[in-house]
Amino acid sequence: MIIIVWGKPVDFSGCSRIEELENGKDCIDYCEDNVNCILAHITSSDCYNCEGEGMVESLTSSENQKIAFKTNSTTCSKTEFIDYYYNDYTMKYQNDGGYWNVVKNEVPWECEGEWKIFERALGFWCVKLFYIEEKVNVTNTTSNQFCESKDSTLSALEDMNMTNWVKEAAQSYLENWRCRGYQQTRLGEDLARNLKCHIQKIDC
Repeated sequence: MIIIVWGKPVDFSGCSRIEELENGKDCIDYCEDNVNCILAHITSSDCYNCEGEGMVESLTSSENQKIAFKTNSTTCSKTEFIDYYYNDYTMKYQNDGGYWNVVKNEVPWECEGEWKIFERALGFWCVKLFYIEEKVNVTNTTSNQFCESKDSTLSALEDMNMTNWVKEAAQSYLENWRCRGYQQTRLGEDLARNLKCHIQKIDC
């Protein structure tokens, strides 16, 4: 998702002018296709793609400079003056100074065992996919109860990264079930009911 605000990069470690691009949409598309691009800077005549860390100063429309943030968010906010997250980066808004501080995050821990770490809008989370072997009616209530029994919290999928991980896990489960001679349909139905649990580690 792209969030566009009025602004310009300040003291950014890696911004390069894309000479062949002057159109704002093409500039943003170019950044979207470049995995290392964190944001695009668009002026009335130039396009810049920026990588690394730095600051983005908030401007008004009269200065005619735009910043296009790449973000993992899937929803729009009522105000642009909030924090944004993209992969390993956080764009933290400093309300007192009127700018975003763009920094690369350090992964604070490793998840234990079969738990897998994901960076979500609220920080880093350890996530695990569970399957209930018993014949029970899998509902939101029973899923919550099962997760609580695992000292975890029922969670939904937040982005395509997590969705693809669940798809791969489901395929692995299906292959195991074929080897064990079980029916595949019941597993697919249970996975479709989002029986997923996660737990956030807290550094006390």
